[in-house]
Amino acid sequence: MRIIASERTRHFVVRGHQGEVLPDALLETLRVHEVRAGWATGHGVLEDIELRSTESQLREPGAVRLISGPARAAILDIAIGDHEGDVSVSVRAVISYETPAGLVTVAGEIVRARIIGMEAHVVCMEDTRIEREVDRFTGVWLWSVDVAGGAEPPKTKAKSEAWGEAIAASEVKAVPRAPISKPMMQAAPIPPRPVAPSAPEEEDMPFPEAGDFVEHFAFGRCEVLKSDGGDRLHLKVGKDGRIREIALEMLKVTPLESGDPTRRRFKLDRRM
Repeated sequence: MRIIASERTRHFVVRGHQGEVLPDALLETLRVHEVRAGWATGHGVLEDIELRSTESQLREPGAVRLISGPARAAILDIAIGDHEGDVSVSVRAVISYETPAGLVTVAGEIVRARIIGMEAHVVCMEDTRIEREVDRFTGVWLWSVDVAGGAEPPKTKAKSEAWGEAIAASEVKAVPRAPISKPMMQAAPIPPRPVAPSAPEEEDMPFPEAGDFVEHFAFGRCEVLKSDGGDRLHLKVGKDGRIREIALEMLKVTPLESGDPTRRRFKLDRRM
């Protein structure tokens, strides 16, 4: 077995709202908060669940079954890592739901699901990079032993070297005390810092609306399909045509020059 150690971690909790989609909404949150390695656990209620089971023959992904829901995700176990330069997750779950025959409980990996309500505790490993890939023996996503990076295990010293260091450390040496000097004068008071000019209120700044274009720090050029009162945007990504929903609370919005007066342009960067 191989162990990757992390000396620096960051914790936060995530609340998924009705209508958001797993794992897309979670991936967007992890990108905004710059989480590239870690783990998360949680629970919630989901619907339209595409659940991948474990193939009996292994070595390849299992079949995907559809659970209309609503269904209780009693356990959500989420592995977070890196794949081809972008954050990647595996959302494993234990799902229970009622049928005419009684309660059914199944487990597997969530390919896609719509959130009714969900919460999770995320542990971010700040000083570690974990590359993830499909394991050739099991057919499931695991971290790659060949490219995973982390703290190397400490080298074991020889017994004689360690014993010599212990003897040297146990010797007590007298250290002369330095004389205590009295201050010659009182320290002058520190002048107050000048007050920085107040920044313009964000309410006065224009925000993207439907029909505008944005330059997103991760997705590139996108078209705004819908704006929810300046809080959330629904974007159509130019490079692949996918629809993504993002929150503006963690982004800096900067207007850009546009050659078309009917379609404005904005730049979306991470808040520092």
